[in-house]
Amino acid sequence: PYAVYQLVSGVPVSDLSGQSNCTNSRFQLDLFGREKLALDTLAESVKTAMNAATLFKSICVLQQDTYEDPMNFYRVTLDFSIWH
Repeated sequence: PYAVYQLVSGVPVSDLSGQSNCTNSRFQLDLFGREKLALDTLAESVKTAMNAATLFKSICVLQQDTYEDPMNFYRVTLDFSIWH
């Protein structure tokens, strides 16, 4: 299996007193592989690692499982909202 990630968006957080030192970014992580069980295990490991992070807080806001028929592989997409 392999993984590809990308920054989807990043927005500085502001409130009535101005801009804070916090940013909310959205990252999309795509996992690819030929075995569904291995990808499911990898996806759970990624979510566990993201939840255990101490430098930022993250929430998995989307998990989508697909099968890419022409290429004969599975794909798991994880979309994270990350506060840093």
